[in-house]
Amino acid sequence: KVNGDGCDSACRTEAGGLSPGGDGGTSSHLDARPNGDGGVQDVVTILDAGNEPTVPLSGSAFISLAASNGFSCGARHDGSLYCWGDNSEKQLGIAQAKSPILTPGQLAGNRWLSTTTGQFHACAVDSSNVVTCWGRADSGQLGKVASNGQIVQVTDSDWATVSAGAYHTCAKKLDNSLWCWGQNFSGQLGLGLSAPTEVDAPSKVSDDLTWAVLSVGSGHACATKRDGTLWCWGSNSNGQIGLGTTVTAFSPTQVAGSGFISVSAGASHTCAV
Repeated sequence: KVNGDGCDSACRTEAGGLSPGGDGGTSSHLDARPNGDGGVQDVVTILDAGNEPTVPLSGSAFISLAASNGFSCGARHDGSLYCWGDNSEKQLGIAQAKSPILTPGQLAGNRWLSTTTGQFHACAVDSSNVVTCWGRADSGQLGKVASNGQIVQVTDSDWATVSAGAYHTCAKKLDNSLWCWGQNFSGQLGLGLSAPTEVDAPSKVSDDLTWAVLSVGSGHACATKRDGTLWCWGSNSNGQIGLGTTVTAFSPTQVAGSGFISVSAGASHTCAV
């Protein structure tokens, strides 16, 4: 699933595969190779803008990988979580100076299940269904009032998935409800609010409990429902929410079609199958 941060690129492993961003920036590749003892190891190769392999990462299998505005994070099968790259806003979650981290640095804890990266922040879900976010915090994108670089746990412990955008974040709970927080300058929180605002705590998008796959773009978001319908909201200056117009949608609006099983929101575009 493309993570859509509005910057370089994004990619994430899902069901054994990985889909790179298509904007000409960096991307990542995940494949399985023999490990010498009859099994296989997952090897992540970071590609530069010319699609030339530059940094191989190997070890315990990666189960989630996200890359965005100059930094990347990946969760491994053993529950460990690593981040590397630009750290100017402490978006790597590692207690080091704001200088780039050139090799993967491990975050505290060993129970991480998945991760997502925004423009200058990142979030991850752990095995207790807690969402933790870190990095830039000036728009409420971490889900709590916080300082830049602070690592915070989002309220509640029943989260299933999380997806980070440029300055906002959305997540789905185990009951299939949908929640968003952060910057809402273009209706990207889906709360029906037309006035620009910032929300620093999870806010319920609707009373619907049938949300399935979620993907957050730079200033918009989309999600499928269990009935196969697709819904999008937020910034629409390039038609990225698929409604046939360039009018902003302040709450989830259904996209034409049916049978959708997955969606991926980019900076100013969206793809779904």
